[in-house]
Amino acid sequence: EFSRKRPGQIWDSNCWIISVEDLILAKLIWIQELYSENQSNDIQNLLMDNPDVDRASPGEWIAELRLNTFGLY
Repeated sequence: EFSRKRPGQIWDSNCWIISVEDLILAKLIWIQELYSENQSNDIQNLLMDNPDVDRASPGEWIAELRLNTFGLY
């Protein structure tokens, strides 16, 4: 996750921003404990807004962690 971060800016502050792939994976991990319609919608929107998202890397983690994707990924 840290190796894929990218520099960004929020308001007037420099910061590091998580990759879209890692954000999707994090949200999938979160909904394992408690399914949330908001998290589900976020994942769907991230995938629609980022059609060039690398699906291979999160796919490997999904398989390794045996995550339920709820048909989202």
